[in-house]
Order: sequence, then structure tokens, then C-alpha cells
Amino acid sequence: MTRFFRDPEAFEALVRKALGVVFSGKKNESELRVWVVGCSTGEEAYSLATLLTEAIEKSRKHINLQIFASDIDPRAIEFARKGTW
Repeated sequence: MTRFFRDPEAFEALVRKALGVVFSGKKNESELRVWVVGCSTGEEAYSLATLLTEAIEKSRKHINLQIFASDIDPRAIEFARKGTW
């Protein structure tokens, strides 16, 4: 679990306000690209992937999701690429 999910106000605001707007404007077979800046070891990127995947399923649209993540620390990025804890 990341700090992002431990902040219920931020999480609810994202789900209620932002995702509805993002997906209402997307057509079937469209693309959504998200960039996570300062991703450290990838927890927020993986958390957003889960959240966005669930929102895409709920929208009943086929949306190609791409998540980009970057960090200044190459060791953190290498750890994040492995996708393990």
C-alpha cells in the first residue's frame, strides 16, 4: 500500500472528480497516457495502474492505458521495473 491510498481525501477526490471527467471524454478504442513523476520504487505507479484499470472496466470502454514513471534515482527505477516487493 502506498501513501496515496492512505490519504482518503486525495484518493476520493481523484476517483470522484478526476476519473469521471477523464473517462467521460474518452471514446472506445482511445488511449490514455499517465506519467508518474518521482515514482521512487514504483508503488504509486502500480497503485494508479490498479485504480485506472478498475475505472476502465467500469467505463465499459476499451482504452489502451500506458503508464510512464520516472525518478532521478536509477536504482529505484531498476527496482520498480522488476515489479516485485
